[in-house]
Amino acid sequence: ICRNSPDLAMQLSVSPVLLDTLADPRGSSVALDREGLSGRLNLQLEGIDAEDEEGQLIALREFRKAAIFDIAVADLERQLPLMKISDRLTDIAELVLGAALKMATAQMHTRFGTPRSAQGNGEIAHFAVVGYGKLGGIELGYGSDLDLVFLFDDDGDGVTDGKKSIDNSLYFAKLSRRLIQILTVPTRAGTLYEVDMRLRPSGRSGLLVSRLSAFASYQREQAWTWEHQALIRARAVAGDVSLKNKFEVLRRALLEESRDQEKLAIDVREMRGKMKAELDKSTPSQFDLKHGHGGLVDCEFLVQYLVLAHSAKVPDLAVYSDNVRQLEAIEAAQLLPTDAAKALRAAYVALRQTLHAQSLAGQSVLVDQSEFMPERELILTQLTRHTLTPLSADPDIL
Repeated sequence: ICRNSPDLAMQLSVSPVLLDTLADPRGSSVALDREGLSGRLNLQLEGIDAEDEEGQLIALREFRKAAIFDIAVADLERQLPLMKISDRLTDIAELVLGAALKMATAQMHTRFGTPRSAQGNGEIAHFAVVGYGKLGGIELGYGSDLDLVFLFDDDGDGVTDGKKSIDNSLYFAKLSRRLIQILTVPTRAGTLYEVDMRLRPSGRSGLLVSRLSAFASYQREQAWTWEHQALIRARAVAGDVSLKNKFEVLRRALLEESRDQEKLAIDVREMRGKMKAELDKSTPSQFDLKHGHGGLVDCEFLVQYLVLAHSAKVPDLAVYSDNVRQLEAIEAAQLLPTDAAKALRAAYVALRQTLHAQSLAGQSVLVDQSEFMPERELILTQLTRHTLTPLSADPDIL
């Protein structure tokens, strides 16, 4: 561990309790499926008084730290493949989100009661958390933050039923802020996750939480193409099951709408250019695995273009939120030649595997410029063919 991951070595130095994992004769692979992780979290929280907020916060952080450490050890020992590593890291984030939301809801209930809809028979108004980016795409890495959007489903003027009653919209705004605080507040056990809310409607200037109906109207009437690209990698990850299902139905409907393919290609091309100008760290001698020409983001943009361009006629393209299964759907729809689709999947996984290994070893996103040349050329060729994106600002690179 010390030889291969300075970050894990540092964790051991500051949290010697993590050595318990290494001393377990069953090895670090014990209880690393979702059910096992859920059981571990329940044990961690068991016995902590519901009013002991600090104790709950520390327990959540200790669970996350130990669980991710175990995953990383299994990764170093090659006990789990890349896709399973990302699955488990995503499971940990979802379990933590669910527990944090439960804590925040209990605290809000004590103060304000339960939010009731103004319509019908005063049914409970619901709340859900939508994950975007790596969380939504089931591709979390060790240092990933969480891209989140918050939704609720009361379209009337409902209020809470507690002694101190407030409007539901205010209640859910307070609930959202409390949830973010639980996830980000530092304790002696550290923080849980960095949270990014910029993908909510209207970005930083938008409301912290949106009605589902308002979210739908925004996506149909005001959203930019890049926001629909982001929606491709979105999933409901915590909260009320019925509202989560409503979001999934809405997501599919939005992605399956017909689009002007020429305008779509222009929008995708322009956004890719902006991202590259701002984020690409490549140099003449080093290649940025994520944002360099032919890197992970170029592959993702190709997939997003194809999903948005063809989901109206091929709804199966909008089913999944992860890049690999989207590529499988693209292959099944014959939008790419079979050989090219398979090669793109292999290229994407290879780039992710290296990026993942770099992160585990505490290294940057940069590799030698000579690496992954066939994979990068394949990605750029397909991206150019479909969106007319220039192959490279520097033709000497390829």
